[in-house]
Amino acid sequence: MASPNPGGNVYKRDTPEDLHRAWNAVIRKVNDERENPPEDTNCEALSPIGEVEANHIWTQTDIEDVRSAIDEMCAYAWTEDLEYWKDAIITEIDEALNREWGGWGDEDECCEEECIPACSDCEEESDTFEVVAAEGCLIWPMWQCLIDYIQWIGVVRPAALDYGTIMGPLYAAISLFEYYHAAYCRAFREVEDLEEELAALEAIRDAACSQIPPDPAACAAAQADVDEKQEELDEKIEERDEYQEEMDTAAADADAPASAQGAIINAASHPEQQNMWPLVTATNHPWADQDCAFRHGYRGVERCRWRWNLGFQTNGGPWNVRWSGGYTPNGIPYATSLSVNSPFASYHCILCCWSVDPSPCQNPASACAQAGSCPATWRLHAYSDATACGAYDPSTGLPC
Repeated sequence: MASPNPGGNVYKRDTPEDLHRAWNAVIRKVNDERENPPEDTNCEALSPIGEVEANHIWTQTDIEDVRSAIDEMCAYAWTEDLEYWKDAIITEIDEALNREWGGWGDEDECCEEECIPACSDCEEESDTFEVVAAEGCLIWPMWQCLIDYIQWIGVVRPAALDYGTIMGPLYAAISLFEYYHAAYCRAFREVEDLEEELAALEAIRDAACSQIPPDPAACAAAQADVDEKQEELDEKIEERDEYQEEMDTAAADADAPASAQGAIINAASHPEQQNMWPLVTATNHPWADQDCAFRHGYRGVERCRWRWNLGFQTNGGPWNVRWSGGYTPNGIPYATSLSVNSPFASYHCILCCWSVDPSPCQNPASACAQAGSCPATWRLHAYSDATACGAYDPSTGLPC
């Protein structure tokens, strides 16, 4: 149970002068709650109730007024009888103000947490198309079809997905970026709060130092408060800037392996095919809403990233998607999934046969017409991650 005298000497009531100061201490505590509803909720600040004047003797009406001021925030189940300056009454008021969200009650009792907003580009998407004409017909024996000209399966693909040099450092850098982004934004908001506190103290200092007649002691004391707050602000600014530097370093550290991976695949070539990977590396989609004014909740800024997939379409049929990935915080694409087939478009219609002479490979025109193996239209589909970017309830994680 809370102390019946939680305010210490502010609740001293030995003399009539003490009584109104003690009761005003209770009122100020209630007013502080009324003026400061929980952040990120739908509760709105309420106006303060009036304090009592000197020599005021508090009555049952005063108690009822304070209780009503608390109930206006969030109703409390009062049980104590209205008796003259009963310690249990003060204790009960403090208990009403010490709920999970203070005078505004327990979570989801009277205030509801606001939904975390959807990312500003949520569910947006973009497509880049390229058509590679497949002319003529090549009928290859199966052994020729199986030749891996670019060593995709054995060399290129493993190098592009190598965990030690590509994927491991990439994932680690992205995790560090998320961590330092959250830390930077916390420090950013604390700097804003300290700047407001400093401005208030400077106003007090200016008033104290302009009194007539002058009051050097009051001026010096007020200046000391300003100097102390300025020192606290300077330290917090330094902390904020250090987090920003770490965040920028992590973002650059993620870009390096992503770019290296793209270079590995872009360098591959084939005598009969066109490398379509430049469709991927030509795109750039930085994570949205990295500004600290935007709330992300526990999911963090990563929820506003984009993803991509690369695929082809044959004769207007469905899209065949085989390669996919994401983007670094700065927007550099990287692959998380690479098919065992290389991302190349053939310059010819190719039919692979176990032998060249027997049917159906004896008639090239007929065979190629029936093969349906000429992917002509390629697409790089980039999109905001709809599985994470939508508005959600921070208390349940469910969509709002």
